[in-house]
Amino acid sequence: MKFVQGFVLAFVVALLPVHMACAANGQKKTQAVDQAKPSIEYVIHVKDIPGQIVEVDATFPASGADTTLYLPVWTPGYYVKEDYKKNVVRINAYDKSGNELKIADAGGNRWTVATPGIKELVVRYALLAKERSVSRNELTSSYLVLNGSATYITVKGEESLARVVVLDLPKGWKNATGLKRVKHGHSYGYLAENYEELVDSPIMAGDLEILEFTSMGTPHLIAYNRGAVAVDNEKVRSNLKTMVDETRKFWHAKPWRKYAFLLAFRNSGGGLEHAHSTLVNLNPERFSTAAGYDSFLALLAHEYQHSFNVKRLRPLELGPFDYESTPTVSTLWISEGLTSYYSNLMLKRSGLIGTDGYLDMLSKQISALQNSPGRLKQSLAQSSLGVWSNSNSGIGASDQTVSYYIKGEVAGFLLDAHIRKLTDGAVSLDDVMRAAYAKYSGDKGFRPEDFTAVAESVTGHPLKDWFDKVVESPVEVDYSEALGWYGLDLQKAEEKGKQKLTLYVLKNPSQKQSAQRLDWLGRK
Repeated sequence: MKFVQGFVLAFVVALLPVHMACAANGQKKTQAVDQAKPSIEYVIHVKDIPGQIVEVDATFPASGADTTLYLPVWTPGYYVKEDYKKNVVRINAYDKSGNELKIADAGGNRWTVATPGIKELVVRYALLAKERSVSRNELTSSYLVLNGSATYITVKGEESLARVVVLDLPKGWKNATGLKRVKHGHSYGYLAENYEELVDSPIMAGDLEILEFTSMGTPHLIAYNRGAVAVDNEKVRSNLKTMVDETRKFWHAKPWRKYAFLLAFRNSGGGLEHAHSTLVNLNPERFSTAAGYDSFLALLAHEYQHSFNVKRLRPLELGPFDYESTPTVSTLWISEGLTSYYSNLMLKRSGLIGTDGYLDMLSKQISALQNSPGRLKQSLAQSSLGVWSNSNSGIGASDQTVSYYIKGEVAGFLLDAHIRKLTDGAVSLDDVMRAAYAKYSGDKGFRPEDFTAVAESVTGHPLKDWFDKVVESPVEVDYSEALGWYGLDLQKAEEKGKQKLTLYVLKNPSQKQSAQRLDWLGRK
């Protein structure tokens, strides 16, 4: 069988109206691809919607007698090993003249193509897209969700090359992504500077509603599939802008090219962070309730906080990534637990929730921790190190384990109060996080001892004993220091055979305690 190379150019030209429609949805600035810079091209076709099949034409440089192709075995941010290769239902390889090449399954997540004397390799493959996870792909009659690890086969050793994605979509479909929109030949596509950026950039397409706002010089998109649920666009836009403004102010954030909230209304849950976007699943029925909407804001605040804490301020092991091997990390309590702590604080400090609402959220985490037998059997550091085997990416701890989400958020509450008391209110965990961000949000990630060193440098006090006790040891935590500093009480009750612990503001706190609590929670 011959692959007609000219076919790619023909449909790229035909796509011009589709991609020009995207320019009206927060993607107006377009740059041309540097043709002198080597790049890999992916053309994604959406034609077989009933079969839930997505076809991909990928063009790679080739050298040597054989070329190794692979799909990742995990998605950064979701600490579960996955088999994306199982959804490749067809794969063929060709040279640039359309002559078919021999391709062999190399086991695991790999293939091998015989490429003697070949300079350009074209791989055409088909993907089954019928899974609703935030790390996998789904195609329906009204929308498409594409995730990087599940979509983009690449050549081993060529991960640093830039690449362009062109979308061949049904007429009238819009699309949204955190990738940079570029002029590509006679049409438009999206540019990733390397494979890591490509994998880190999900795409959503279909009958989408696309909203826009700008925060501190950065354009933001909110894209969701229409028809699943009634959405108050102005309320969602206003609430997310309020949260984003507070978060960016907290981190002293400089402008980025853009950020995309990709909202998939479907019967599934969860969210996943990316440097320039997040993809979240939202149950339509739950979203329609007041409690569901509050959970929606909390989820979006968490994922947006991740664009700073983990995607930029990151543990040493989380980048550059080896997509064929899973990393071992001991500081996910910082990346996830402190993200939860601060995302909820951003909701309070921005005025989206009140003091009672915030204390209720924190109370639920304290109750969950104190009802967990594993808190006395596994440390926070051990919980992080064992994430690949002891839970579902940190969720659902057993009686032998502790959740780094839950204890990590509680640890943030306790550490913040500890630092404030040590320095008589002159310094807080806020200052530590911003100092760590300034030092480690570039190419260099941090180690556990680096984070401790930053905290000690900012506070001017030794903190190793605190970290040894709360992070490195499975012992009971002490709430008295934090309660006393903020003028709070932790009331205990029993509900359905479990402890229910509830934070309350003291009836008669001192003036100093009230001022310290306002400094912590904000005055809105």
